[in-house]
Amino acid sequence: MDIIASAESVWQEVTQVDITSFRHPVYLTILGIPKPLRAEVLRTGVGGARIAFYLSDGPFRMVAGAHRISKTEVGTRLSLSSQYELHGVVGACLRSPVRLVLGRFQTYLLRGIRANAEHRDH
Repeated sequence: MDIIASAESVWQEVTQVDITSFRHPVYLTILGIPKPLRAEVLRTGVGGARIAFYLSDGPFRMVAGAHRISKTEVGTRLSLSSQYELHGVVGACLRSPVRLVLGRFQTYLLRGIRANAEHRDH
């Protein structure tokens, strides 16, 4: 997603999100996708890292995720990727719905980050 804002503003939006105030859609709960409990920045700056903590006893397990930020001629490009596991028979049945829903949800998150970063810079 292209964002008309500085990379610094985008990184702030990625790392300073208030997870406790984040609304967890019901459809994610139905699919067994847990709500993040909290996140901590491990390293700041270029190559920075943040870790998110989840609580789940269902078939879904978030393994890793990454935001990639790069500068463009007019601002910043941001992408989001994730790795997850689905376990058991329920997990096998949820494979396609989870893939579809997570893709749409990630787009929703990226749009929110874009709106906040562009607002911050302008």
